[in-house]
Amino acid sequence: MKYSLFFYLLTSTLLITSCNNSQQKPTEQLSPSATSPIVGGVVVAPNDLEALSTVTLYRSKEESFCSGVLIHKRFILTAAHCVEENNNTAFYVGFGLKVAGLHPNANVKFIRPIAAKTHPNYAARRIADIAVLLLPEDAPDDFQPVEMSTLKSDVKLGQVISIAGYGKTSDEPVMSDQLRKTTVEINNQLDRLETHYFFKFTNIGLGACHGDSGGPAYIKDGNKLKLLGIIYAGDRSGSCFTSDGYVLSVPHMHDWITATMKKISDKYGL
Repeated sequence: MKYSLFFYLLTSTLLITSCNNSQQKPTEQLSPSATSPIVGGVVVAPNDLEALSTVTLYRSKEESFCSGVLIHKRFILTAAHCVEENNNTAFYVGFGLKVAGLHPNANVKFIRPIAAKTHPNYAARRIADIAVLLLPEDAPDDFQPVEMSTLKSDVKLGQVISIAGYGKTSDEPVMSDQLRKTTVEINNQLDRLETHYFFKFTNIGLGACHGDSGGPAYIKDGNKLKLLGIIYAGDRSGSCFTSDGYVLSVPHMHDWITATMKKISDKYGL
């Protein structure tokens, strides 16, 4: 494990309000869609790339509340507010496309994290809404860590991103019973706010909603995905169908992420 993590760190190129087994790789390209939101959206199939690294966070084995993404067999990225509002590690990471407690055919592997580290500027000032989780064992074999983008130039106007999560599919207080995805475009690059950089998309009948916090924003890189951001915030005054969605830039946070993974690994002897 020491070698694998070290190799990963060398070669890895990353508030919506908180709330199968196939590994074939499709070749379709991302394109903007007006009919396939997480809000009401498109169900992720077992052979979709998003299925390999997107995970759920559960308060209990029948209550999901946030999303996350696998970046190493032992590490998850999510939003800091998801972690802080649930006592840091008093929750489970769920591996499975269908949501336990909501879908009758859910087959979920639950793993409780043993360590969580939120960005220091989230605790101090409620900015940099990102957290790293450590699992006590490897993720299931049918899940694969996604590579993080390190290119800040990937964050640009018009960039098409695939967002995925287990959040609400409408303004009704009901969470999705399975993983969904959609594609949107970055329509605003917001200035760096002291310690982090974020970008925005606008939900016009598609996008993210409550429970998608901590979930991934992917970009296409050939026949694979790369992680460009972590969904973390929305305009609370608006509907999930019309409000803006905010994503924390992984390339701008990459140094903190990898340094945090190394510190946690050293502490736990990985």
